[in-house]
Amino acid sequence: LELRSSYSPITGLALRTGLGRLTKSSLFRSNRWETQANLDIKHLPRVDYFVEFIDRDDRQLKQQSSWLRQRGRFEYGFHGIKPIFNYEGEIRKDAREDTSRTGFRFDSYTFGLELAPAKKLSASARYNVRDDKDRITGRFVPKSIARTQTYAWGLKGWHNITASASYTHRMRNFADPTVQDTRTDLADLRIRYTPRHGGVRSNLFYQISNSRVAKLEEAFIEVKEGEGNFRFNEERNEFEPDPFGNFVRRFFATNEFIPVVELKMRVGLTLSPAALLRGRGSKPRSRLTSLLSPLTTETFVRIDERSTEKDVEKIYLLHLGSFQQDSTTIFGSIEVRQDVYLWRNSRTFSLRYRFRNRRELNNQLVGGGQRRD
Repeated sequence: LELRSSYSPITGLALRTGLGRLTKSSLFRSNRWETQANLDIKHLPRVDYFVEFIDRDDRQLKQQSSWLRQRGRFEYGFHGIKPIFNYEGEIRKDAREDTSRTGFRFDSYTFGLELAPAKKLSASARYNVRDDKDRITGRFVPKSIARTQTYAWGLKGWHNITASASYTHRMRNFADPTVQDTRTDLADLRIRYTPRHGGVRSNLFYQISNSRVAKLEEAFIEVKEGEGNFRFNEERNEFEPDPFGNFVRRFFATNEFIPVVELKMRVGLTLSPAALLRGRGSKPRSRLTSLLSPLTTETFVRIDERSTEKDVEKIYLLHLGSFQQDSTTIFGSIEVRQDVYLWRNSRTFSLRYRFRNRRELNNQLVGGGQRRD
């Protein structure tokens, strides 16, 4: 059974409700109701609110539960300034006999400000507080409090440049003194340059973060003969690849956590010399332009590094001498790819030359690192 209704007394104001009921004989019952309100009228604040409640009774499994979910949003824009307030919360209660943990609760509050000082420029700042609780033996007890700051900036279509940058800082403090508090920082930068003449197309992605990761342990599990992809070599005392082997390799996370800094960077550059010369004012039918018209080049650079390096600026500022070190690197990869095309878009004939170089160090395993060139 399901019922829904809506009411809109004026343009920009809407109220919606819904009811639902599900029964299966006398062993299972579930009820649900929801209410939603939306206000979106010019020159007034925009307000959205949603609340939902679900309760279940499973007599066959002897389990009862209730779940209350709410979320709301308030924003008001004027003269390029928009204050924002968001709320989200859930309360879950379970009646179970097989565990003392019988639910959870969290409340999340976000305060923010968005700015648009120019048509092509935007910026925002947000501050979030999230309070998590566990329900143990019928009582909600504190679990953790997380505080998150987020800052963002954007530029769109300014002299053929589109760019964005953001930074997030999060601190999570646990009520249990045996659980270590966590800190996470994340920043990324994206830039794209695409002039109209099409002679140059470039993009940059740069992201840095710090967190904690679990050390991985390598394990070989024996299976039936022919169903694995590894076999144990008794002479070398090690496992080696074999498509008809009797072992498979698996990786498991250990309880050893390591603070790490991580960098991801991508750079792409596409050049069409003939289009570039035409865009700079060269004669369309010049001999040099005609000679270069079949040529297109693409350059791609990718850098990934996860490291326990304490001097994080060496990673952030791309001191490549500190990358892929056996003593600090967890995983590192540097790839350079260069493509040269002739008549790239031709359907009758095209030619591509590719140069690719990649260096990689995988030191995530407990047993040691693995290099690949």
